[in-house]
Amino acid sequence: MPKANRYVDLSARCDGVDYLFEMKSTTEDNPHAQIRRGISQLYEYRYIQNIPAAKLVLVIENPLPRRFGWLEDYLVQDRDVLLVWDGNGSFTCPQSVSTALPFLN
Repeated sequence: MPKANRYVDLSARCDGVDYLFEMKSTTEDNPHAQIRRGISQLYEYRYIQNIPAAKLVLVIENPLPRRFGWLEDYLVQDRDVLLVWDGNGSFTCPQSVSTALPFLN
């Protein structure tokens, strides 16, 4: 059962794993700033909600523009934040994220 509160856009537990989701609207010009906001919010929410093992999921409105493509590796590889974007009515994500979010398939 998905849940939300005044801090968290969405939280869920699937198969014993906790997930925290932050949704950010993005345009061609603002993904860097929006992703920065989203990352800080996710880490803050995980701390405030006291669920240190929760997987962090950042959902952005649009795919990353080519010039910001490096952010995908930064988020997924360096920060262990699962990146998802709206793919015209269905969610899209890198293959490595897809295996971590089986319920999106």
